[in-house]
Amino acid sequence: MVKNLSFLFILIFSIVLSNENHILNEFDRLEEVEYRLHNNVRDEVAYINASSFSEWTYFSFEAHDVVTIDNPESSLEWDLAFRRNHIKTNSGLSGSGQGGGYVNSEESWLDNWEALNSISDDAVWQVDESMCCYYDITTHEFTLPIIKNPALDSWGDFNNNQQFVYTNYVMFVKGADGEVAKFWPYDYYATGAGGGHIDIRYDLLNDDNSDEDCESGNYDCADVCDGYAMVDDCGVCSDNYYCYDYVTHQTNTDFPCDGPTEMLVMPDSDYNQDWNSSCTDCAGSVNGDALVDDCGDCQQSYCYDYVTHTVNFDADYACDGATEMSVAADSPSNPYWNSGCNVDEIDCAGSVNGDALVDDCGDCQQSYCYDYVTHTVNFDADYACDGATEMSVAADSPSNPYWNSSCVDDCGVVNGDGSTCDDHEHCEDFLSEADCGMHS
Repeated sequence: MVKNLSFLFILIFSIVLSNENHILNEFDRLEEVEYRLHNNVRDEVAYINASSFSEWTYFSFEAHDVVTIDNPESSLEWDLAFRRNHIKTNSGLSGSGQGGGYVNSEESWLDNWEALNSISDDAVWQVDESMCCYYDITTHEFTLPIIKNPALDSWGDFNNNQQFVYTNYVMFVKGADGEVAKFWPYDYYATGAGGGHIDIRYDLLNDDNSDEDCESGNYDCADVCDGYAMVDDCGVCSDNYYCYDYVTHQTNTDFPCDGPTEMLVMPDSDYNQDWNSSCTDCAGSVNGDALVDDCGDCQQSYCYDYVTHTVNFDADYACDGATEMSVAADSPSNPYWNSGCNVDEIDCAGSVNGDALVDDCGDCQQSYCYDYVTHTVNFDADYACDGATEMSVAADSPSNPYWNSSCVDDCGVVNGDGSTCDDHEHCEDFLSEADCGMHS
């Protein structure tokens, strides 16, 4: 019993110690990377979704954002491009710009970001060239040549566990117009959604945006000098930053948050609920495709194997198997869509809380919008039906000619056999007077 208690104590102590080390390591990393919070000279931090194995994502210093480029080889509207761990500049075989890359593998940005703000005149700049050989997602072989920048290629590499490890080497890049910038790609797993989600940091050295009103010349996305507004992953400029007093729990905007118990809360803080809120789906994924169905349940797209009938909800799964297909959340082929509703809430047309009804013939009839001037009919349930000559017709309305239309006999009887017609009341429905006489 004593031995068991001793083992339990050691186990609990190890877990607590491990957790404390994890927290300390996380603080160390924040101090290394996030000192933009305290840096008097504002530099830029940006996120690039470069998770595609085939498509390049282009980035512009001027726009401080991802840009769409039709002809990258001739365009000067982009400065850097990213695809997974590969980086291009607008130079050499990649483009017609004056771009390039430089790396100093003997120094690290972890120690020099604030202090190092120039590059030697005799620095050797490298332009983009064809490099080989990299993993081909199609053939699953290391035979793929890629045009990229050889200097920037040393920002990190995969270890034996296929985890990307950063070098943090001192790097400089040139934009399409030859403008020089400090460059630090410091995170390959920025969103936690797999590789290719890259955070970069850069600072244009010969930025001439300074003016009398803004000595540093550094404006945030809200056009505030030395402000902290940031563009989120939805492309929205968020200026929700403030000072927080962790003793009184009061907030203010009296920057630079230099009170003894104050801290700066940035727009991308976990405390700010509006960060990425405009493009976060119901499953909590930024730019995800999950949707809320008519039952109020969050449904996700998935990969379906139509031979093994297995389902994979992993958003990062390639779904490129020979017998695999992608099924959208609201696809008619998705059995999960609206599956959580009470059966009584779904009408015969499959609409939740719809007004379609089954008539006496057993047919499902829907309400519709009718224009009594043009005599056009619209069955779209979302149609407003508020035109000057429009009216709504219920499924079982006496004005609805579709109701019971498939099973009314010549005498007007639903599911009748035509034997109930009065003497000559329906003679016009028969071929001759003799036929009418048969019913007299």
